[in-house]
Amino acid sequence: MVIVHIADIAKDLTNGVHVAVPKHVQAQAELAQVLFVNLRNIKVFDDRQCEYKGAANFPDYLPNPFNKPDLVIFHEVNNIEYIRLYKRLITKKIPYIIIPHGEITRTALKKKWLKKKIACTLWFNRFVKKAAAVQCLSENEAKESVIAKNKFVVPNGMDLHEQKPTHLERNGMKLLYIGRLDPLHKGLDLMIGAVGKIAEYMRENKITLDIYGPDINGRLATIKGYIAEEGVKDIVGTHPPVVGDEKEDIVNEGDIFIQTSRFEGLPLGILEVLSYGMPVIATEGTNLMGQIVKYGCGYPAGQSVETIAKAIKDAFNTKQEWPVIGKAGRMLIENDYSWNKIGSAAIEKYREVLDE
Repeated sequence: MVIVHIADIAKDLTNGVHVAVPKHVQAQAELAQVLFVNLRNIKVFDDRQCEYKGAANFPDYLPNPFNKPDLVIFHEVNNIEYIRLYKRLITKKIPYIIIPHGEITRTALKKKWLKKKIACTLWFNRFVKKAAAVQCLSENEAKESVIAKNKFVVPNGMDLHEQKPTHLERNGMKLLYIGRLDPLHKGLDLMIGAVGKIAEYMRENKITLDIYGPDINGRLATIKGYIAEEGVKDIVGTHPPVVGDEKEDIVNEGDIFIQTSRFEGLPLGILEVLSYGMPVIATEGTNLMGQIVKYGCGYPAGQSVETIAKAIKDAFNTKQEWPVIGKAGRMLIENDYSWNKIGSAAIEKYREVLDE
């Protein structure tokens, strides 16, 4: 099978999509002939990437056999250049699959809804409708997607990391969030609201929350506003984004990862900390709460300030269980999210789509 992946990504290790796309390409390249095209022409691969020269003659200018691919994979939806590309593929009778990465769930579409409604009506509805299939990253994303048919689930994957140390000997609990500072999407207003609700409890028990992420479009000021409004500056800290060894050090020093998203495709941040053996607090919107309950590798947090606050208390009150919970998280990654399994599952699904 000859596959061309198309995305619009930078080398941004704080953005889950930008991290996941190369991994999907790499995993599938073990089983098929795979080429990557980045609309930004930022180099991601040395050996399996081709320069993007525009939609007009696509894919004719790609090297053989990718100039006549069996399938094209688009990552994300809301990119105007994709409209020109998919029309070109239609004329060439080349089928394509879209991986929305959470962009077309009902909740996601409510964000800037008027702007998105106009854009979908003018361009993106037809782009999605003409796809051979839509690849969702979780069962919940498939359920919440506005697409009624021609969808299947193959998730993101994750590599196992070295088991992190537990810190049962020290007092208190260090909560950790690493990700985008997007209040609506990531539910950071809910997270900080939950801290405000149990602020005295957290102070008495030396529980703190550290938030790491890039300041985009002034969102850090919004987050700091929530913190000031709740009066929790003493127990909630904000920090610049971290990657690489610095990120690993912070994960190893923390106790519990917390993510309170309202909607996701499949959050790599949670998968990554689970691969270290870190217990997690996760809302329904992360699309991982069901598996966290199944494996016993964290604390379900519902989707409200009250349920998130309860999950924080539950995590603290079961401190002696963290080593067992952490091992369960690593088992979840090994069983369900190894990149070898993800790559194989994707190729199998792609063959089914082409056969149909």
